[in-house]
Amino acid sequence: AWLRGLFQHYTMTELAMPERELTVSGDFAFERSLYEWLLVPNGEGESIRDRANWVGIWRRASNGTWSEICGIWNSALPANVEQAKAETAEPAGTT
Repeated sequence: AWLRGLFQHYTMTELAMPERELTVSGDFAFERSLYEWLLVPNGEGESIRDRANWVGIWRRASNGTWSEICGIWNSALPANVEQAKAETAEPAGTT
């Protein structure tokens, strides 16, 4: 649901996976990767270029197909601390 919401506002125009590792054990597979992507806004706004770490867990069904059952990612780029401070600061006169 979160990704559907993201892609209502952005279009992914670039995707690369310079590092990818997959380990299969029985009916489970464990994926670790690094990906880089560019998201371009569908309307106004700035594009987002990110480099992120990804870990996914996959399960093989009885018919042989694989489905992702869990995934987690985080940006590998440093946080913009000054922007975060500005966005979370209380407006003047509200203390």
